[in-house]
Amino acid sequence: GNADYYQDSLAMVQQGVVDAIVPMIYWPITEPPGGYTDFSTLVDTFAAAVPGDALWIGLSADYDDFAEIEAEIQWSRSAGASGVALFAYGSLLSRGYFDALGEGPFLEPVAGP
Repeated sequence: GNADYYQDSLAMVQQGVVDAIVPMIYWPITEPPGGYTDFSTLVDTFAAAVPGDALWIGLSADYDDFAEIEAEIQWSRSAGASGVALFAYGSLLSRGYFDALGEGPFLEPVAGP
């Protein structure tokens, strides 16, 4: 038979079942904001419901323009997330974004969780 699976990540983190969540928000920031697949709207929704130390934003590294990645990292930080997780290593490697990360949004080291 068919089975449906649903994970209420917001409830799980609020109830202390998990220490942190990493919502995979693999869409760009859109203008105007507010769509179902708008990065900024989704980040803001999670940030309003989850303490910052329990929120790490998963974002796509597969953009033609590094400026989108940089903007998403900045948006995540401004929203109060503890950090970001970039998907995937292969995209970062093939697009040559490691130097841009190290010279830009990841220039200053931060303490780990």
